[in-house]
Amino acid sequence: MYTTTTDFGPRRTVRRPTTFDPAPLTELSGIKLNILFVLSQLDESRPSGREIQEAVRAQCPTDVKHGRFYRNLSDLVEDGYVDVRPIDGRTNGYRLTEETARRLHAHIRWQAQCLFGGAADAEGGA
Repeated sequence: MYTTTTDFGPRRTVRRPTTFDPAPLTELSGIKLNILFVLSQLDESRPSGREIQEAVRAQCPTDVKHGRFYRNLSDLVEDGYVDVRPIDGRTNGYRLTEETARRLHAHIRWQAQCLFGGAADAEGGA
């Protein structure tokens, strides 16, 4: 446990998650995590933004608007989670960085530990 101070209120005690190295991706929004999970599935092909967006739409129950999708994908690139390379003059291909792939796996292990306690560690991770 550790204590934090915020500008919005008194100190509060926060339960520190178990340590994973690398750290889980708890700082990302749901749509950004969805994009990373889809990229992980499509990683071998270095998919275009359109292919990623179609896969996200197929797997997520809510409609992700074009502008929102590309804004989040662009944020992931700018923040160093996703690598982008031109495929041709108009199309880019995307891939998780190695660090992001490691952190995504840590995120899955962390989620499993939150849901199932120590069982995820005992079984070698998720």
